[in-house]
Amino acid sequence: MRRMILPPGRDGKNRILLVFAAFGLGILASFFFSERILILTEAILLVAAVIICLGDR
Repeated sequence: MRRMILPPGRDGKNRILLVFAAFGLGILASFFFSERILILTEAILLVAAVIICLGDR
């Protein structure tokens, strides 16, 4: 998941869209699975957001 969120291109908008898409998938997954998977997904997104912010500097 992290590799998909960090493409080699310099387009910041594409990365932001991928993060929102992953967040939407996490919300959908929360309806079908338990809350543990939702917490795990949010943790992955948090790490990915930090990596993206550090990569844009």
